[in-house]
Amino acid sequence: MTPLLKGVQVDLNDLERTVHLFFEEATRTLGYPDTAANKMKRFEFAKVHYSWTESADHYARIIRKFMPISNDQVLPDRQIDRTPMRQVGSAF
Repeated sequence: MTPLLKGVQVDLNDLERTVHLFFEEATRTLGYPDTAANKMKRFEFAKVHYSWTESADHYARIIRKFMPISNDQVLPDRQIDRTPMRQVGSAF
């Protein structure tokens, strides 16, 4: 299976080659068959890479891995901890 999107090497010293590679890849991408399976593949790609909700959930999962909290303090997804903040000491 070929990837949905593929990067091309940019060579600022050889712009003609860079343009050729870009258009070659654009032609390949535009020639991608328009089947139901490919539409679903494009949809899933866009959902994962361009959805604010999916992106936020992805980063939240990463952040949770590094949070030094015990299991009894873990909050379910999308729940906001509304515990009031306590002031510790004084700024003055």
